[in-house]
Amino acid sequence: MMNIQPLKSFSSSVLVTSCIDDHITTVAAWAGKETRAMYADAWRFVYQENPQDLLMNQVSYPKLNLELLEQYHGLQISFTERDFTGTTLNSNQDEEVYLDRLEKELCSGMPVLVGIDVFYCPWSETYLKSHARHSSLAVGLDRPGREIHLVDSYYGITSTAFALDVFLAASPYYACFSSDPSFRLNPDWRTLLSTSLFNADHGLTPQDVLQDLRTFALAYLENGIVTADPEAYMIPFMHQFMKFPLARMRYSSFLLYMYEISGEQKLHVLSGQFSELAKRWEAMMHQVMKCFFSGNSITQREKMYQKMLKMIAKEEELFRCLENLA
Repeated sequence: MMNIQPLKSFSSSVLVTSCIDDHITTVAAWAGKETRAMYADAWRFVYQENPQDLLMNQVSYPKLNLELLEQYHGLQISFTERDFTGTTLNSNQDEEVYLDRLEKELCSGMPVLVGIDVFYCPWSETYLKSHARHSSLAVGLDRPGREIHLVDSYYGITSTAFALDVFLAASPYYACFSSDPSFRLNPDWRTLLSTSLFNADHGLTPQDVLQDLRTFALAYLENGIVTADPEAYMIPFMHQFMKFPLARMRYSSFLLYMYEISGEQKLHVLSGQFSELAKRWEAMMHQVMKCFFSGNSITQREKMYQKMLKMIAKEEELFRCLENLA
């Protein structure tokens, strides 16, 4: 069994983090690797207006850029989805294949990132209360004893035995790591920052994103969050809105990495300002939720709309500074 200590991906008072980020950070640190170039495009927000859909379902942020993680840090991650619908197992025909792969990876000395339904995690606040996709790290496997040993960096849980049969019925995916110990790259920070902001392959500019944020804010002002079943929508709503502060924490972390390899003090300041924006978006998430459950008042929405515009204006200022640096 591997002795891997759980690590958080961000050092911040922001409560919203990501279990995937935490586990990639944990494995990377254990392997002597960096990760933060994968956050270079975290700012790319898209709002696709669709009157037939719920407001928060019209919002998207990019997934983690695993190509940049490999390109700049030499750490590869390969995800495999199992036959699940959400957190419901459709078929267990791959169980032996899954166990064989876990055993192979663990015997080679690499942990495995595994999906797990938090409903079955005793250390989670939603244990036996609600279902949601989560992740952990598999660090040991006892097939004869029907146990798997998990580390949960999101909750700060060190190696814990977990019933293997429960795990297999609640694990919708897994991801294997590979790392070249000899990989060394000293990236040019200005080139990486410029690629982050001006990469035409992605078809988005900071100005596009800022305009989409304003359009989203206006749509919220006009309609608020409307759903026939507020209780059922609460968890999906939180998962969607948490992407706003999470994206800013990720980009703050990327800029801090840029500062560390460049020594450019402005990047350190900008990193801190994006971190502050993450806190403000997190506070906004709670205010929107409060309004959502207390009548969807237009007066409250107007106040939050004005706050959103101020935050977006601040982001526009920060992007101008970054563009000048790049």
